[in-house]
Amino acid sequence: MNNKKYPDKGIDREITEQLIIYILANYEEKTQLTEKVLRNLVYCCDINYYRLYGETITKSSRYKKTERRLLNPELSSVIHDLLKNKIIKRIFCTSSNGKLKNYYASAFPFCPSAFTDEQRRIIDETIRQHVSSRQ
Repeated sequence: MNNKKYPDKGIDREITEQLIIYILANYEEKTQLTEKVLRNLVYCCDINYYRLYGETITKSSRYKKTERRLLNPELSSVIHDLLKNKIIKRIFCTSSNGKLKNYYASAFPFCPSAFTDEQRRIIDETIRQHVSSRQ
């Protein structure tokens, strides 16, 4: 998504915050949500919407795929701000192999949606695909 034909656009922080909160509110009860899974879900929601409508939900085109994960510095900043403002939280636990793992959760049980019906449909379908692939 990041090339000369499609110039870089800054992330829409408000809609990205809403997307993260929506994902957490609709995903965290189904499985434990690590930062990597959260980033991948945001990316997959963006790419699935982009394939249909030619733009991303977050309005960002700054994804960079590395060997270990997808990077988007602006997304990192949004996640950090949500944690700092206690809108989302980290839950720490020990895995079966004794390693400390942390998962994200919404600090609020209800998330009013800021998305159109079509955006919500694509987000929900993306979440369903990820949940079924992890089980």
